[in-house]
Amino acid sequence: MSMLQPDEALYSLLCKYLLDEADAVERRWVEAWRKENTANEEVLAAIRRMLDVPAQATVYPGLDTESSWERLKRTITGGAGSEETQVNATAAGPLQGTTRGANTKAAGAGPGTGGTTGADGQVNAAAQAAASMRPLLHRYRWLQIAAVLAVLVGLGIWFSMQSREPVTFSGAQHAALEDGSQVIMEPGAAMQLAEGFGKKERRVVFSGKAVFDIKQDAQAPFVVMLGKTEIKVLGTRFMVDFRPEEQVLTVHVTSGRIRVSDPEKGESVVLSQGMLLKRNEPAQPFEVAAHVQDIAQKSLIFHDAPLEEVLQTLRAVYGITVSVEDSTLLQKGVTTNFENESIDNIMETIAFMTNTQVEKAGQQHFSIR
Repeated sequence: MSMLQPDEALYSLLCKYLLDEADAVERRWVEAWRKENTANEEVLAAIRRMLDVPAQATVYPGLDTESSWERLKRTITGGAGSEETQVNATAAGPLQGTTRGANTKAAGAGPGTGGTTGADGQVNAAAQAAASMRPLLHRYRWLQIAAVLAVLVGLGIWFSMQSREPVTFSGAQHAALEDGSQVIMEPGAAMQLAEGFGKKERRVVFSGKAVFDIKQDAQAPFVVMLGKTEIKVLGTRFMVDFRPEEQVLTVHVTSGRIRVSDPEKGESVVLSQGMLLKRNEPAQPFEVAAHVQDIAQKSLIFHDAPLEEVLQTLRAVYGITVSVEDSTLLQKGVTTNFENESIDNIMETIAFMTNTQVEKAGQQHFSIR
């Protein structure tokens, strides 16, 4: 006998489960399998319809051939030839013609050994008939299963159920994922859950702008695909703004840690709380800055931060360029907070705190000396 293929083995087990042929261990496995995915329940329902069995298995006493023939045997031996015997025997089992014949012959045998021998012979014949029917019924069930398996494998029902429409979210909404993670999406955003989401990893394909609040699961890292760039995280809150048509990417981490990588360029950056990553063109390397409390409110917090880090943060948040004549100025410490301040006011404050002069040379360019 050839080994069953994985899908055939699964179908066979599901058939046994629906026909109440599965043992306790098999039933527990199927019950757990049913809860893994809504598609699994759909597969089971499809097989149930093909088997034409009710959702809750029902026991039909009339199909229990062993107990029926035992009742027949007791009836014949208890009163051969009587009218009551004929009535009871007729109701005892599915082979009514054989039962009536057994009673007629037993009644006509008369008293003595001959009558008793005739009844015993009929009982033995009835028992043999019952024994021969049991394997036939069992064989019928497995022929039924085999027929269903042939149809399932031929139609590829398992793969058709698994390749159902992917889960997608689009537009402004609060997307609640099945793993407990939350994604607050802005207008124009789109997200699709990859096949197998939640098993070995939680992978999504995303474009647009959204805030991700990811539930921690060390066994299934959360991965956000942004074109050829990916963000991998175990559990954190972060914002993503990805515009694929322009290849502009902004990532800000509110809490926790994430890894942003671009396999093609071999770039990989770990971002922690308050860090910001930007890339305005595909050819550009990642631009990383820190001290960003809230990117939407442009809330910046500096505590004895070197001027070099302060200027790097301003470049990332405001898109400016700054030239410094004396490189020693870059080590000066800056302690201050900003929120929704204009870049002009910020540069004036920095000049005052570092005892330097700031000049604006163009709309987005400044020089410090």
